[in-house]
Parts: sequence; C-alpha cells; structure tokens
Amino acid sequence: MSNRRAPSIGLAAVLLACLLASPLGMHAQPAASATTTAQPTAALAYDVVSIKRNNSGSANVRFMVSESGINLTNTDAANLIAAAYGIKPDLISGLPHWTDSARFDVEAKMSPDDVDAVKKLDMQHREAARKAMQQALLADRFKLKTHIEVKQLPIYDLVIAKGGLKLKEYDPAVSHPDAFKGPDGKPMSGMTRASPTSFSGQGISISALTNFMEYHLHRTIVDKTGLTGKYDVNLTWAPDRDTSDPAAAAADTAPSFFTAFEEELGLKLQPGKGPVDTLVVDQIEQPSEN
Repeated sequence: MSNRRAPSIGLAAVLLACLLASPLGMHAQPAASATTTAQPTAALAYDVVSIKRNNSGSANVRFMVSESGINLTNTDAANLIAAAYGIKPDLISGLPHWTDSARFDVEAKMSPDDVDAVKKLDMQHREAARKAMQQALLADRFKLKTHIEVKQLPIYDLVIAKGGLKLKEYDPAVSHPDAFKGPDGKPMSGMTRASPTSFSGQGISISALTNFMEYHLHRTIVDKTGLTGKYDVNLTWAPDRDTSDPAAAAADTAPSFFTAFEEELGLKLQPGKGPVDTLVVDQIEQPSEN
C-alpha cells in the first residue's frame, strides 16, 4: 500500500466538486441540516454500469453528471473515490500502487423510475443519493472498503485582511462583458472559471471559493470570515517561478497567489493545524471490464 498524494483532479472534476456539498472535511464542522421533508424512501442504485480500461495515455479527464447518471473518461481510482465521498484526493490514503497508472472509462445510468425519484428530492438529499450510488458502485465493482481517520494536519484559516474586504457583492442587475450568461442573455450566479493562474466566480459563496483554494493549495481551509453573501471574484496570480531563470522571474510582475489573494480580495490565509477527516482505503481491487 502507498500513502502517496492522489494525482491532481482534472479541471472538469474540480468545477464539479465546487458545486457539490462535501460530507468530509474539518472534523469540528457539523453537517448542514435538511430544510425540507423531501427524502429518499428507498436505496437507489445504478441500473446499468459499464467499466473499461482506458489505455490512451492522455492527460485529459472528463467527469460529466446528468440527470440519469455519470459518464467518466480517463479517470483514476483516486478521483472516483474523491467524487463518491466528497473528499479531496489529497486526503485519501492507502491506495495500492496499481492505482497510480490505471485509468478507466465509467458510465453508469439509473432506471427511469429512479431518475424520477431523484428529481423529487431537495438538493441536499439529491446529492447525497448520487454519492451513495457512486459509493455502492465502487463497493460492488472495485470491492472498495474504507474508514474515516481524523488526523492533525496543516490547514489555513481564512480571515478578512487588515486592509479590509475588497470582494464585491454580486449584483444581477450589473452586466459585465465577460459575465456568464444564460439562454435568456441574463447573468447567471454560482458560475466559476479557472486556469493555472486565475480564478473567477460570479455570484458565488465563500464556500465555493474555499473549495477552489483547497484544490489549488492541497490544504483544508477553515472559513472564519463570517461572510454569508454572494460575491464576484476575479483573482490572477503569477505561475510558479522558475528560479533557474532569474531574467524570466524578474520580468514577471504578477503577484504570488497569497499576495494576490490579499491585495485583490482583501482576504488572508493564516497557516495553522487542526483535526481533518481523511479517508483510508482498506481494500480495493481492479474491476473486471464490461
């Protein structure tokens, strides 16, 4: 068994994870309570599942979620587990060495009756049902067994910087040239866009911002800002500098990630340590293809 960090998740999966609620994370944070009575009345399961090895050697990963199921291309076991359990790949340990290189195409579909049942759920129970189905798929086809282990790990506390908050409250009446727009041409909230040196969000919560930061920094973020609104975020920073080329480093005038975060958003990341839920893999096997 290896305790290596799981390979970084592809951009599509990063954006997906920013939209889904995570059941694991800082040990001291309780799960949100349901606000409606819509709940699944019986265990749901995928009706049809196809798993095939992907030997393309490509670095591209696709993670698509639809009303009827999931379609994953060129994904590895770490990212399959991360999506199913709502946990960052960095917090998964115990994966055997074959998971470093094995890639899979996975397609899973629900029956029409189960699709209708999921549509009737509120958002919280809908995402919980989808994760439960993915976990059942992993248990059935990969023989996956896991347990949660709390560890004291490096974290960041997110606080408002001394210079004051610089985030702008989201205003749907204000149109921006590069805004995400719906079919009706109006700006859409809750949308994000990311690159290796930039992140932008339109009408997003602080939790959506911290989700992105956790993937970028590979560390759990604890929100201590007290901010509850929706915000427009535009953040740009310098790439990791090549110290072997002083001329290139000198010519790069963009700030580092941490400097940009404070100067452009008015937020600060303070390093510390805290209890974090991690997922330990006790058993996993290579699945048979079909």
